[in-house]
Amino acid sequence: MSDDFVGRETELSAIWHAMAPGGTRSITLIGAAGVGKTRIARAVLDRAAGLGRAVFWVAATASASTIPFGAVSHLVPDVAGLDRFQLLRRTAAWMATRPGTVPPVVVVDDAQRLDDASAALIHHLAVTGTAFIVSTVRASDTAPDAITAIWKDGLGERLTIGPFTRLHAEEFVGSLLGGPLDPVSAAKLWHLSEGNALFVRELVRGGIESGELSCSRGSWRWSGPVSAAPRLIEFVAQRLTGASRDVRRLVDLVAFGEPLGVETITRAGIRSPTVSAAEKSGLVRSEATLEGIVIRLGHPLYGEVARSLSTSLQRAAVAQTLLRSADPAVRGEQILRRAVWHLMTGVPSEPHVLVQGAIRSLAALDLEMATRLADAAVKANGGVAAETVLARTLVLRGSAAAGEALLAEMEKRELPDRDRAELAAARAWNLVFGLKRPADAESVLDRAEHRIVQGRDVIAVQRANIRTYAGLPEEAVAAAAGIAEDGGGSTAATVVRKWVVYAEAMSVQGRINDALKYGRQAVALNRGTSHGDWSMSEDEAESAFAGALIMSGGLSEAEGIIETAYARAVEAGWRIGTGMWSVWRGELGFARGRPATAAKHYRTALAVVGDDSHPYREWSMRFAWDHLARAAAQLNDSSLAAAAFASANRYAWPGLGALDVWGGSTAGWVAVAKGEIEHGISLALAAADRAQRDRQSGWELLALHQAVRFGGPWKANGRLAELAAEVDGPLTDLYVRHGAALAADDSAALGTVADQFHSCGYVLLAAEAAAQSSRAHARAGRTSAAAEASRRARGWAAHCEGARTPALDALCEPARLTRRETEIARLVAAGLTNRSIAGKLVISIRTVDNTVAHIYDKLAVSRRQELAGIFSRENEQHSAHDGGLLHPYGGSTQEN
Repeated sequence: MSDDFVGRETELSAIWHAMAPGGTRSITLIGAAGVGKTRIARAVLDRAAGLGRAVFWVAATASASTIPFGAVSHLVPDVAGLDRFQLLRRTAAWMATRPGTVPPVVVVDDAQRLDDASAALIHHLAVTGTAFIVSTVRASDTAPDAITAIWKDGLGERLTIGPFTRLHAEEFVGSLLGGPLDPVSAAKLWHLSEGNALFVRELVRGGIESGELSCSRGSWRWSGPVSAAPRLIEFVAQRLTGASRDVRRLVDLVAFGEPLGVETITRAGIRSPTVSAAEKSGLVRSEATLEGIVIRLGHPLYGEVARSLSTSLQRAAVAQTLLRSADPAVRGEQILRRAVWHLMTGVPSEPHVLVQGAIRSLAALDLEMATRLADAAVKANGGVAAETVLARTLVLRGSAAAGEALLAEMEKRELPDRDRAELAAARAWNLVFGLKRPADAESVLDRAEHRIVQGRDVIAVQRANIRTYAGLPEEAVAAAAGIAEDGGGSTAATVVRKWVVYAEAMSVQGRINDALKYGRQAVALNRGTSHGDWSMSEDEAESAFAGALIMSGGLSEAEGIIETAYARAVEAGWRIGTGMWSVWRGELGFARGRPATAAKHYRTALAVVGDDSHPYREWSMRFAWDHLARAAAQLNDSSLAAAAFASANRYAWPGLGALDVWGGSTAGWVAVAKGEIEHGISLALAAADRAQRDRQSGWELLALHQAVRFGGPWKANGRLAELAAEVDGPLTDLYVRHGAALAADDSAALGTVADQFHSCGYVLLAAEAAAQSSRAHARAGRTSAAAEASRRARGWAAHCEGARTPALDALCEPARLTRRETEIARLVAAGLTNRSIAGKLVISIRTVDNTVAHIYDKLAVSRRQELAGIFSRENEQHSAHDGGLLHPYGGSTQEN
């Protein structure tokens, strides 16, 4: 592993400046243990030695701190009978004779441990300018007066070395691993290390040694919790074992219960002097909150180590103390802590507390804790409520078969109507997405619907949800239509789910304005009823709304939602949610014409979802692979595009039919990346036909516009004009006018469309329309106008990360060639024979022969090599703009 001092560039620059001619005489590095002071000091020593300066290393230790000149004995001449002052002068004189024209560099590590005589010598060397002094001092300790006087008297600078920022910590880890850490793992590492360089390094090393940290799909990830390695446990344990018995007892209580109020600690028998001592040593810290003063650990790793060193009996004793001492009023997050304490005792009671704790763990996506609490609640006779939470947790953990067995058994019991409806809805969801048994799911919903009077809205909204994912938006909207929205007996959660279905289905239908309305309502109602608590329903509502915004061109508002939700999912450690929002980040980049950025986000989604067993995994993986294929195709990487598309198709099945049209459109992009333009147009039109069959007018519009982008407006414009009356939203008219202008070879109209695409933030679409405008001007002989349109197209394309599309390629193609002639000319230039071209394009060899002859006539060439020269110059012009990242951090494009 190599780190190259990532994240310390500012500090090292300050040190080099101080050491330069005209700089200071010393620099003191002050910071907490483990932040990297010694490594920085070692880097200074190595650099000075590399520049030919004499260098000396002084390691101050506790054992040598009682011996005069103990730490610097290797610097002091062996001269007997000299008093201290003479010894200082002799040492300075000896050091001044070292080779070189600049003073030697003396590095003093842990200067707070120097004995007074050694500290005096270091101070003397700094005062006389005999040596440049670099000292490291631990922030929590007191350094000798002679050392602090160096910077207090203006002889040098004092530089605070703090923990890494979060960004620098991620860069540091990336340099250690040679690749990125997935965002969920990175968040866990950050929260446990808080940017301490030593802790980060040891956690990473421990993860690799244990096998918990490994690389998959080009990204590193922890397969389990981030935990302290043995070496790190030893390091932290030294601080804990050095504490008094009362301080250690306080640390244990806080480790299992933080944050703890002062009243709770007092009731537990901890006195104020103990708290003060613990806080002074840095083991705990106090924090003012709206509810009073609370005590937290001084560093998260202290709790990790304290918990790992405790025995089952000790944990049970701590839990009993916390249960007796904490405020008995259970509310908010306190109920989860109280439930966990019950679990720690080994004999959990209060099943209602366990159930509520499990529900809160489930909402926070801590599925392991939710399972433990729900299981304990079931064993403590928590009844149907406990079993329901346990079943939901099993399903979300990917234990679909176990969840189905429990839900099927519960269905046999006598239950209240609404409980039966919720149970049936959960079971149907698991049968579809966990077990791929949609017919059985319908039977479960039918049986429940016939047995209940109340709760049919729950059944209806689940039917609608399943049909949305199956790609049947019209049926989805119809299924949800009867659910009352205002005081009709439906819960707020059910109404939110109805509006989510509406927003998703209506976006696909092309009812963009309605989709925006219901998406916005779903988000607002969910926030208004969640009381500040995050839940999966919030992500579902915001995802539906973000999708509608992107369809409408509201990219800036969508970005705010997507980035906030992504950060929230990362902090919660929710891999599926992080993957989903990574896909949306990719969609946003794709819409803005940044395929390399989009590809990076799609790869993140694939890496972070990985082998997660959540039922939504297949949806996320198919979506991410499919759209990675699109991005790769736009970046002219046909191999990656084909491989990613093949991986996407492994997840195709009728329950995810909503993605089929996207898959058909992606097939068109893959064909275009291979140079098969006509085939790409045919595939885009086939995707549009599939969308029309399934009443997906919104997606049909996009597929038809894709055919326009590929250069086939004549085959798309008739249906585009019809869709103008069906699909609303500000982009519809633009798509229709783009097709009409291209078919008419109307350079002015294409230029106007380009301007409007750009004003909406669709930069690649703007560049393409401007390129088509330039070509139309050129065909009409308007050279100056063609050049101006080309300049605009190239300027916009420069922001598109090296995107290559048929429209942009036209910037460099001879204007005299037709689309088919250009396609064949490219293949000839690539070295294909006429027979190979005929087979690739599924046309006769005679057609290819005739077309090649026409190309020769139009371009005044007579040999295939001359065509290669023309089109190789085109590729060189494109490569000047290529700055995209096709394979962020490398990794396999194949599914593991």
